[in-house]
Amino acid sequence: MKPRNLIALAITLTFLFLAIYKIDFSDFISAFEDLNPVWVLPALFFYLFSFLFRAIRWRYMLSGGKQISLTSLFGYLVIGFMANNLLPARLGEFVRAYVTGRREHQSRSAVFASVVLERLFDGITIVIILLLLLYIEGSLGRPWLHYLSLVSAAVFAGGIAFLVMLTFMRETAMKISAAVFSILPKRLETLGNHILGRFLSGLDLLHSAKDLLLVSIFSFAVWTCETMVYLTYLKAFDIHVPLDAALLTLVVVNLSMMIPSSPGGIGIFQFACIQALAIFGVSQGTALAFSGALHATQLLPIIILGLILLPRMGFSFREISNVELEDDSENAS
Repeated sequence: MKPRNLIALAITLTFLFLAIYKIDFSDFISAFEDLNPVWVLPALFFYLFSFLFRAIRWRYMLSGGKQISLTSLFGYLVIGFMANNLLPARLGEFVRAYVTGRREHQSRSAVFASVVLERLFDGITIVIILLLLLYIEGSLGRPWLHYLSLVSAAVFAGGIAFLVMLTFMRETAMKISAAVFSILPKRLETLGNHILGRFLSGLDLLHSAKDLLLVSIFSFAVWTCETMVYLTYLKAFDIHVPLDAALLTLVVVNLSMMIPSSPGGIGIFQFACIQALAIFGVSQGTALAFSGALHATQLLPIIILGLILLPRMGFSFREISNVELEDDSENAS
């Protein structure tokens, strides 16, 4: 096993231990016994519906002129998320670019640029929700929420600033990138410059005010659907907490998933759920049961659907496990 995978596994096991440490298992079992399965199907519906909004949003982010059908975009999204749930190092982002580039005859690096933009818009939307919650509710007696908001805002603001610089101050951004790449081994320096060159062609979105507005609207639509999944499972477990609890749990979980871990974020997801719901008086056992059911809804259907779509689109799991963005000249449109 590669060292980075060992580190990710160690992080996963650490957070999993913290999630179940001192848990009252009778409370955990009782929470599952009280689960109303009627709410599982609506939760699944809202989660899958969020992928439709993701597909529509991604369509506005893709450049290159070719209009890709929403059905195809939905499939590429599912395959990418499936890969993130099964492969290490968030390889699903590269898998989505690879599959889309191969099938649509586009530069994989340019497609990858759109994926990066998508993730940045997701992050910014989540940070905005967190900042609004903190403005309305304060730190809710948890100083770590204040630090989480500061760090998250700085990370995503920095990412957006660099992309804006690449778009409107390209020469300056390229000099900064060249200085960073120059400290890397020669092969990685050459690869970095190659990918960055292709990457730039995927930033056309930043020139269009209309597309930026539409992408922002669909970003909030995506996370509204995600919030509904959390609210539905709170109802399923008969957990009586305000709307703020669903929003805060959504934010804390998704920002925590930035921490390197094993595929699927098992352990970190559960720990983050427990910490967020504890603010609203939800017991550790009940929060763990909630997080397990919620996480399963987000992992299993996408994994199954992705594994079904993969061979139908002409790819094998072995192939996508070894994707690269280095040589994509044959896919450039």
